Amino acid sequence: MAKILIPEFRRPVDGALYMFDKGFKVFPLKQNEKIPMVSGWQEWAVNATRKKIEDYGKANALSNWGVSCSASNTFILDIDDKPGKEGSKSLAPLLSTHGQFPDTFVVHTATKGRHIYFQGKGKNSASLIGKDLDTRGEGGYVVAPGSIIDDGSYQIISVAPMAPTPNWLTSLLQENKKKAAVLTDEELVVEGSRNNTLAMIAGTLRRAGLNHSTILAALTEANETQLQVPLPQSEV
Repeated sequence: MAKILIPEFRRPVDGALYMFDKGFKVFPLKQNEKIPMVSGWQEWAVNATRKKIEDYGKANALSNWGVSCSASNTFILDIDDKPGKEGSKSLAPLLSTHGQFPDTFVVHTATKGRHIYFQGKGKNSASLIGKDLDTRGEGGYVVAPGSIIDDGSYQIISVAPMAPTPNWLTSLLQENKKKAAVLTDEELVVEGSRNNTLAMIAGTLRRAGLNHSTILAALTEANETQLQVPLPQSEV
């Protein structure tokens, strides 16, 4: 049986090109960070060509890259195992109950966690299905393999084709979302839930018809008053 080769990337753009060739939609992130380098990153990812990615990588050799989940029809389970986090520990009883994941595409993150890639749609969440277990789907993104941050690099550990999202995973996400308690005036959003909380607020206001400036003002206020540790304004 032929040995399956796991690709290794010399530059961040090499990982981006690999993902693009596999059908994923990618876009540039800031050097040594997980933040988009370009405004309108969703459109950038959808419209990117191989040459556009190559040219950007040549001009910005140290830029990291992201994978747009929506544009790639991808739903990702983000298992956070950096020191002090318990993603794998939280996942173990779920797998014991529902069964192991099928073979699928997997990336080892720079902070010793894993991105488990599945085919299909899904919602973004933070620790909703378990402590230190996040999900990225519609409107979300993850850091692409080949990218580098202070803690290390993102590397592929399984090149298996994406498996369909397990039904139990999406069902559990929906069930727990319905059960999620509404914050009282005295409660603060803790780290791990900040991005998801602001994203939900933005989505609710957008569906209500509010414009960009009004939504941004509301997010800024929520960031300053309801987040235990506020995010940088640029990330808001």
